[in-house]
Amino acid sequence: MLAVACFVAPASAPASTLDEALETVVKATFIHRFASFISWPEGHFHSPGQSLILCVAGRDPFGDVLDQAVTGERAAGRIIEVRRFDRARRGTQCDIMYIGEAQGQTVSRSLQLLAGEPVLTITDQSASPVRGVIHFETVGNRVRFHIDENRASRAGLTVNSRLLSLALSVRRREAG
Repeated sequence: MLAVACFVAPASAPASTLDEALETVVKATFIHRFASFISWPEGHFHSPGQSLILCVAGRDPFGDVLDQAVTGERAAGRIIEVRRFDRARRGTQCDIMYIGEAQGQTVSRSLQLLAGEPVLTITDQSASPVRGVIHFETVGNRVRFHIDENRASRAGLTVNSRLLSLALSVRRREAG
């Protein structure tokens, strides 16, 4: 992974730039690996060969790093296809959506638009304190994440207990 970070930021870059580059690589890697710990509703994928669509909506902090991270990788046994949108919207066929701030659309509004859709929403403390199903936060020099199991349940998603055990915090599913 260090080799990837060095590829992203030149060796002569200041330490903070290297730290940011490494953080970006770690988040990009987490995003596609989360899929292996998520179950989508029965029938969500129409065929066994259907790709997993990973989207970035709004400001894209990843650039080519996300594309490089998923090249040749599979998530939940599926080929990963990356798509980018200027803002979150319904009907994009996204299975996972990283939501950044968008011109004229807050993270909160993006989450409202996707409410009830079977989309794993991922947000980031660096963009907004509003949380999707998974929410990145950098604690010290480590990328950590929170999970909102209740939001996942409302989207028809199930989060594997192994991923829940790695989370900094878990908002549990509401009874009923």
